Amino acid sequence: MDRLIIVAAVVVVAALAAFLIFGGAGQRPTTTVQASNAVTITLTEYALNPNHIVINHGRVKLTIVNAGKVIHEFILHDPVTNQDIGTVAFLKPGATQDLWVDLVAYRRYDMYDSTYRYKGMQGALTAR
Repeated sequence: MDRLIIVAAVVVVAALAAFLIFGGAGQRPTTTVQASNAVTITLTEYALNPNHIVINHGRVKLTIVNAGKVIHEFILHDPVTNQDIGTVAFLKPGATQDLWVDLVAYRRYDMYDSTYRYKGMQGALTAR
């Protein structure tokens, strides 16, 4: 019985340490936008703004703006089909590019910059 308590205590301490080290560090607040069939997404160093979009399904226009100081890319990925359905590559600082995509109703898509994805440049787009 004492061994079980010691093991449980070690697990709790390890989980707390992992949370303090990894849990939430570097995460940005969620910015949600509701849109009908067009939205502008601004890329800066380590952030997408907005980072959560709810938009109508069907053909939609995403305007990608690089407001950062380095070259960025934007990828819209469909995890259901495991395919990128839209990509803007090598977007220079200050540049803007329109991306037209066809969205399936009630599907959640991942959006990110593959270079800086795990530094905060990721979000979700949900088609309603």
